[in-house]
Amino acid sequence: MGSQRLLIHQLCSAAICLLIAVSSLRGLVAANTPLVASHAASREVLYLPNGTALKVITFGFQNAVANLLWFKTVDYFGKHYASDRNYQWLAHMCDLVTTLTPKTPYVYQFCSNMLSWEANAPEQSLAILSKAVSALPDDWRFYYFRGITHLYFLKNPEKARDDFVSAAKVPGAHMIVKRLAAKSLAQQQDPQTAIEFLENMIRQEQDLAVRKALEQRRNEIVAGRR
Repeated sequence: MGSQRLLIHQLCSAAICLLIAVSSLRGLVAANTPLVASHAASREVLYLPNGTALKVITFGFQNAVANLLWFKTVDYFGKHYASDRNYQWLAHMCDLVTTLTPKTPYVYQFCSNMLSWEANAPEQSLAILSKAVSALPDDWRFYYFRGITHLYFLKNPEKARDDFVSAAKVPGAHMIVKRLAAKSLAQQQDPQTAIEFLENMIRQEQDLAVRKALEQRRNEIVAGRR
């Protein structure tokens, strides 16, 4: 009897999961109040709830639904890249995937890069990168990506500097972010901040080559003050 109840529960859960996946991922759905996006040759309907609602109604199938949504997201991007290059719902789809599976670095990287460099939506890219920083605080890349977005797309060197400094402090950060952090700080009116930052990095650095490069940069800043 217990095994029958368990089987019924599993079947019902699977059916609900399938229903959600179909209603979320099928391209043409005429129900409730769908979100409509214009295409060059046709109209595409994306029936996608918000991330919080989807997380609740997927029960224990978040990973499975996230995988389906990720496949749909990549397919959506590829289709529009090959046609009208209109990515109206890309940010929303990325938000759904990262809400269901928040610790997926490749999703954050793909979404943030495509939103900034292809969709010309740096503000939406920042939102995704901020989620990445919160979910994966020990991954220096997302501070770095966010800093580049601030610097290159939004022309905000102050916020870029803060992100480069945060990235440089993460263990294992690439040398490039340490150089960017030092350069950004050195461009402030008071280079003492850059010197103090570099001194701290030098004390923490175990790699002799990296430490030598940091020392050289510190010496250059000190010489420039004279």
